[in-house]
Amino acid sequence: MHLDLCDDLVRRARAMGAADAEVFYRKARKLEAMFEKNDLQVPKGDTYEGVGIRVLIGGSNGARLGFAATNLLTSESLENALSAAMAIAHASPEDPNHSSPIPRPPSQCLASMMSRLRNSPSEMRSIKAVSCWRRHAARTRE
Repeated sequence: MHLDLCDDLVRRARAMGAADAEVFYRKARKLEAMFEKNDLQVPKGDTYEGVGIRVLIGGSNGARLGFAATNLLTSESLENALSAAMAIAHASPEDPNHSSPIPRPPSQCLASMMSRLRNSPSEMRSIKAVSCWRRHAARTRE
């Protein structure tokens, strides 16, 4: 469900004129337990859920970046966040040093990533490789 939500927001951002878009979904749960005088107090729990939307709008002198986030996942709130990200990008100055990465086949992307992370823990290599693969898959789906 959340992957569909992210894909839909990326499609909508591109339809609104973004050269590239990224949507980050996060759900976190926190449980806090306190001890007072060796007695467990009532535990408190909290859940956070939200999305961040980053858009790039191409220009003649580079890209313009816009970002917005919301912790309400209603259609109205998501639309407002997307509109805010686009408005911020339009209002931002062009940056000649900021652009979308050029998509590469997964084998090239993985080889490049692994060569840079040879001295990193194996868990980090796995995380980076999966991230690289997902970026490539998202770009080639369209």
